[in-house]
Amino acid sequence: MSPADQFSRAVLPDIWEACGVRLMPLSLGHALLLNRLGSPLIPGERAEDVSPIGLGDVLVAAWVCSRPATKAIGGLDGRRQLLWLRWKRITRAGVIAADKLALLQYVAAAYQMPPVKALHPPQGEGRQSPWLAILLLTLVSYCGHTVEEALNTPLATAQWMHALRMEESGVLAIESLEHQAMAAAAEEQRRMAVENPAAIQALIERMTGKPSVGP
Repeated sequence: MSPADQFSRAVLPDIWEACGVRLMPLSLGHALLLNRLGSPLIPGERAEDVSPIGLGDVLVAAWVCSRPATKAIGGLDGRRQLLWLRWKRITRAGVIAADKLALLQYVAAAYQMPPVKALHPPQGEGRQSPWLAILLLTLVSYCGHTVEEALNTPLATAQWMHALRMEESGVLAIESLEHQAMAAAAEEQRRMAVENPAAIQALIERMTGKPSVGP
């Protein structure tokens, strides 16, 4: 898949449903709110152990992500939300596995990073700031969004904006997934040549039908 195809999918993502409702594209605000609520569906933002995903986690995530993030933040703990959660707890208990799988796939798709290659080694210990904070800074400072606009920006789009900013700064380059796979295969062959040259010689002999010439 080319970078253009991946960018199109980030800006115009697939349609997802869970708990009988259509989900909006997972936005930066959705991810922040679910992380604030301690949702185990949001990856990599908390250091402590994550608890198993239960029915309540699934229902809350579906409620949050079925409306714009700023509206979800404003309506949290409202009467309509509580009634909705009580009703869904009754009606969705029997299909919790399917709803959980749909939400996990939905979140994973939104967190899919653009394929990039670092052009310069990281300085010091690398990134220490939370990933969602970096994306918020990119949208507000680099893209000129208001905070409300940034919170309602799809997470996949925000990640692309950050990658484009870094590419423009000369820090990294955006590549195709095929190019990344080829580079990974070449690196694996290089590692094998260093660690096990006999295996590389045997591979060459199988491919060419001729004995390889050693050093």
